[in-house]
Amino acid sequence: MELLITYITPLLVVGLGFIFNYRLARLKSSTDFESSIKSEHYKAEVDYYKNKLTQFLNPLISCIEFDNSIWRNLSMLSDANDTFSVNLSKEVEKNHLLSNLVTARDLVRQNLHYVKMNGLLYSQLIEFIRHVSVYESIRSSGENCNPIDVGAPFPSDLEDLLRSEYIETIERYNELVKTPHKAINYMPTTQDAK
Repeated sequence: MELLITYITPLLVVGLGFIFNYRLARLKSSTDFESSIKSEHYKAEVDYYKNKLTQFLNPLISCIEFDNSIWRNLSMLSDANDTFSVNLSKEVEKNHLLSNLVTARDLVRQNLHYVKMNGLLYSQLIEFIRHVSVYESIRSSGENCNPIDVGAPFPSDLEDLLRSEYIETIERYNELVKTPHKAINYMPTTQDAK
């Protein structure tokens, strides 16, 4: 019996050691895999907010600011006293204002997915697409009216909602860059910092 214990005990120890090492290696590999997934998710989230800012919100806000700076000076769009002459107004509208609005509309169409979860902004952007499309159609048809005359005014809350979305996006992007642990499902490790 002693002889059996002398030979079986070392075999059992070796076998249990092998099983323990195998399970430990699998655990470590799954932890590395999980850490890798979290790291990739973090990078994707940072890229998402960066792209939302650079490819959508920044250029769209620039287009709307340009529109704000010029439309009140056009005689056919404003009742103000300091408007351009009719001929100059038509040229500015045709060559600058409308092309700027079409650019903004195209930006919205291409990037509407960034705001699908914000129902109010989403609906205002849909109204903006409608406004610009109607405006462009009116001018190309030669009709003597404005979008507001045919029920397609510029969306009243668009600018405020857009600025709010812009500020929230910048804040989230900065938070992610400064404190990666605030990313959804991400816990940085010393290995991720390398």
